[in-house]
Amino acid sequence: DGAAAFNCDLPDCEALAAKTAHTHVLRYGVEPTTAGRLLWAEEIAHGTEGMTFTLVHRDGRRQQARTKLVGRHNVLNILGASLIALEMGLTLEEISSGIAKLEPAPHRLNIIHGAGGAIVIDDSYNSNPIGAAEALHVLAEFKTGKRILVAPGMIELGTLQAEKNADFGRQAAAVCDFVYLIGPDQTRDVARGLREAGFPEGQLKVCRELGEATLHMRSLVRP
Repeated sequence: DGAAAFNCDLPDCEALAAKTAHTHVLRYGVEPTTAGRLLWAEEIAHGTEGMTFTLVHRDGRRQQARTKLVGRHNVLNILGASLIALEMGLTLEEISSGIAKLEPAPHRLNIIHGAGGAIVIDDSYNSNPIGAAEALHVLAEFKTGKRILVAPGMIELGTLQAEKNADFGRQAAAVCDFVYLIGPDQTRDVARGLREAGFPEGQLKVCRELGEATLHMRSLVRP
């Protein structure tokens, strides 16, 4: 008599949902092409205080939601938890109130109001190719001011490390106004990707350590 919630934006999860016959299956996602969704999100928008979006139920109910969290992956996490909450008898209004109380995990796309009017998006805990791409997507959502990336590159990717870092550089070139790379050796492939994508050399600075980037940034960062 239980229920299983699946993020059916992911083909592997959809395959699991399709195999699940012994209990009630709840599907969610944000992609319009995801079939059979019971709950999804529309009008996802990022801002200096986090995200806003609309929870949409298949029966036509809609509810505005606001959270300090950012990133589409967090919307998916919220949708899964919201489906379970609905199954347990909460209303969409009660769920929206709970969403507003969520706190981001430390150094996982935290929005910080920094010195001098700068907005810092702290995603410094660790990274992987999917997470790094999502962090750049969040940065791209900010339409005013300079978008500055400070990054040491990704590690522990085995034989994929060089090309995944180059991919990250190419993705960053499409989003960023200025890039600081920390560590000349470990960021060599990120720099290669940036250059291959035509990123201006004058807007790229490779630093030995973070303190060097911090000093240089003082001449660049404005409210």
